[in-house]
Amino acid sequence: MACTPASGWEKGQVENQVGNLRDQLFRPKPRVKSLTELNAWLEDQCIAYARRTKHPEFKDRTIWEVFQDERASLIELRGPFDGFVEKAVRATTTCLIMADHNRYSIDAQAAGRMVLVRSHAERIVVLFNDVVVADHPDSSGAIRSFTIPGIICRSW
Repeated sequence: MACTPASGWEKGQVENQVGNLRDQLFRPKPRVKSLTELNAWLEDQCIAYARRTKHPEFKDRTIWEVFQDERASLIELRGPFDGFVEKAVRATTTCLIMADHNRYSIDAQAAGRMVLVRSHAERIVVLFNDVVVADHPDSSGAIRSFTIPGIICRSW
């Protein structure tokens, strides 16, 4: 449920619904091995919820039934949402940056310089002067170092 513009009183109701759904879906916490597996599990859970839950306005129908009727008028998703958290950090003179408690190698042209680190859900992208100088899979978990084969790290 979205809020109506200029109706601040609705915010609490929406937050309450989000909290209730979060409790239903994530308690106990699902055990998955990847973001892809989590997304597939979450899609299944949302569809099951929509099929068993009555629509708040059309009480004789489920959310799923109303969604199916509205589906033809919805705009098709043109691509995945590319969300990330961006942070400026200084690269070491040995061509490393720290991101999410892990070290990642970067191209030597950015050694000792300020770079932008974009932490995506499944990868880390590093930019220097709007040019990608590193693109690594996210190494969440144990602290590890990643290097790019063929790049020589030099101290300046």
